[in-house]
Amino acid sequence: MKPVSKTAYYTAGVRMLDAKLPKPICGDNYAFLFMNDAGMEVLNATRKLIASRINAVQRHQIIDELLQEQLQKNERQKIFIIGAGFDTRAYRLKGGEWVELDEPEIIFEKENKLPANNSPNKLTRIAINFSEEKITDLLQKYSTSEDVTIILEGVSMYLTESQLADTLQQFEKLFPNHTLICDLLTKRFFYFFGRWLHKRLNDFGAVFHFRNNHPQGFIVKQGYKLLNTISVPNIAIKKGNLIITKPLQFIFKNALAKGYTINIFSKKK
Repeated sequence: MKPVSKTAYYTAGVRMLDAKLPKPICGDNYAFLFMNDAGMEVLNATRKLIASRINAVQRHQIIDELLQEQLQKNERQKIFIIGAGFDTRAYRLKGGEWVELDEPEIIFEKENKLPANNSPNKLTRIAINFSEEKITDLLQKYSTSEDVTIILEGVSMYLTESQLADTLQQFEKLFPNHTLICDLLTKRFFYFFGRWLHKRLNDFGAVFHFRNNHPQGFIVKQGYKLLNTISVPNIAIKKGNLIITKPLQFIFKNALAKGYTINIFSKKK
C-alpha cells in the first residue's frame, strides 16, 4: 500500500475511537470494519495525539453536516470523493449519488468489508493509480455541466502546488460547474499543532506539503470563488470537544482560527 494511503487507517481509526464514546462527535459506526493489524499499527503510533484526533473527527463531522444540508435540498446530488479512503458517508447520510476514487488497495479492502452494492444510496467505487492515471480518464462518463459536489478531505496537504493545480484543472474539465469542499492547513498551524502528527505519519512515508499561510488564495487563483471558511478547531472548542485553556486560546487565536479550516469553493462556467 502506498504511504499516503496508509493515512486512511489513521482517519478510520480515530473515527472508530470516536464512535465508542458515550457522546461521539461523528458517530461513524462502520469505521471499525477496516481496522486490521496494519490499521492498528498506524493508529497506535498516533494514539496519544488527542488534539489531532479530535480535529480529524470534527473535520469529518463538519463535512457530514455540510453534505446533509445539500442533500436535504437535492437528494439526488452527485458527490465525488477524491482519495476517499475508508469514507462511509454513502452508508451514513440520507440521499446522494456517490462516487469514490482511491488507490486499488483501498478500494479492494472497502469492497471486502463494506460492499458498494449494500449501500442504501447509489454508490460507485473506482480504483485509480493516482501517480499513473488521470481522474479525467476514469470519470469521463460522469462528465456533466450540472452542478456536482467534490470532496477533497485530508488530501490537499499531501499534494505539491503543481499536483493540486493539475487536480483542480481536471475537475474543471469534467465538471465546469461544481462545489469543492476542501480542508486546508497553514504552515503556522502545522508548526504549533500538527508537526507531532506529521512526524508519526512521516514514519509511514506520508509527507505534508505546504503553500503558505493563506492556502485559500492558491485555490482562488485557479479560478474558484471562496464561499465560506469554517475553522475546525474553533468548532471543536465551541462544542466542548477540544479543551484548550483560555490563555492558550488567546496566544494562538489566529493560528487556531485560520490554521485548519474546511473551505467551500464554487466553480462556475
